[in-house]
Amino acid sequence: MVWTDGRYFIQAQTELEPGWKLMKDGIPNAISTTDWNICIK
Repeated sequence: MVWTDGRYFIQAQTELEPGWKLMKDGIPNAISTTDWNICIK
């Protein structure tokens, strides 16, 4: 997973290789990096 804010989201969509899950930071219902780390433990 990769988190980015709106400034780099479109660029990340075009440059990331397949297999990456892109998360937009700072929008409603998007899991934060902190919450994600808690969930995987």
